[in-house]
Amino acid sequence: MNPGIGYRKDDICFITYTSGTTGLPKGVVLPLSKIIGETALLVAVMLFKKSDVLYTGMPLFHGNALFVTVTSALHVGAKVVLVRKFRPAVSGMISESTNVTTFNTIGAMIPIMMKQPEKPTDRQHKVRFIISAACPADLWEKFEKRFGLTIYETYGAVDGGGKTILNLGTAPVGSIGKPPMKIKYRLVDTNMNDVPDGTPGELIFPVPIRRAHLLSSTTKMKKASAKR
Repeated sequence: MNPGIGYRKDDICFITYTSGTTGLPKGVVLPLSKIIGETALLVAVMLFKKSDVLYTGMPLFHGNALFVTVTSALHVGAKVVLVRKFRPAVSGMISESTNVTTFNTIGAMIPIMMKQPEKPTDRQHKVRFIISAACPADLWEKFEKRFGLTIYETYGAVDGGGKTILNLGTAPVGSIGKPPMKIKYRLVDTNMNDVPDGTPGELIFPVPIRRAHLLSSTTKMKKASAKR
């Protein structure tokens, strides 16, 4: 710690593990500059208010629950409801007694919830919106209609350099939206050539060299960190 200012921008804030979707989970080192400047707080100031009650049934070692729910709530002074595991029945997991106003989902959670028998209590809640990651396009509007809420789709990655993309009803159903105006990005093929509209590609974010040392590195993987 720097005694003059209390902390340095490159001080470690979190070590968060990746999901292991495309390989073994890795411990990603996240500095204070990334957390405070770019990631969780962007969602917080755009969507949440002090009177909100945020719910999550996901583990806190996962970036979704840690950043989107808990860190965001701390930033705006909202309340958090934590439970030990995900409950597929919406009416059960956001009961009247908790006054939940928003929760977040990933992957298969929305399909699992939609498979539960419909109940008269499906709309008996105070949830205004949910923050989703990878909501299936064919279930998007059905979920909103059944439970009487709005889906906001997001994209981000623990080891993604702090870049976040939001679809706040500003893009078609099934889309993650576009990066904010100030964030530069490219969609490229395997040879790093830009792909035309409608063509699959890899999403990349250029990072200035002066900031590279502040982005996420990987614990006990010096070669991998240097390559990043």
